[in-house]
Amino acid sequence: MLSLFIATAFAVAPLAAPPAEAEYDAAITPKLEVPASFARSTGTGTMTLSDQGIRYDVTIRGVRRITNVALVDAGRAVELYDAGDSRSAPLHVEGSIAAKDLAGISFGELSNDMARGQTRLVVYTVNEPAGVLAGTLKPVSSPQTSPVAPTA
Repeated sequence: MLSLFIATAFAVAPLAAPPAEAEYDAAITPKLEVPASFARSTGTGTMTLSDQGIRYDVTIRGVRRITNVALVDAGRAVELYDAGDSRSAPLHVEGSIAAKDLAGISFGELSNDMARGQTRLVVYTVNEPAGVLAGTLKPVSSPQTSPVAPTA
């Protein structure tokens, strides 16, 4: 009888919820103070935050000699690409960083700042070490959080 009770308890126990995720997108465009040669350069970036860390996917078009791509928050940078002088375009980088591996900023602080729109993706080059392209990360509405349209 006890084994039937234990088996039933495990059968109806709720499954652990998957980690909550928040997704952010950025349209990466030339900064105002860069040379006109970058006017047609563009990029996109997607960041997904979960309690595990950050997943990122960034593509930069029309720029060569990229040295770094970073997630910048209040002057602190999380490096997403630092392989040196890229010789070709487009540049595509993707990967993940565990929450425990972030240096210089707590994961909670970064997560809060991203939710407030205070973080940017910045692209640095050999000739423009102060950054040539940038884009503010903005929350992406998910089906779970978007208002449901009324049905007729």
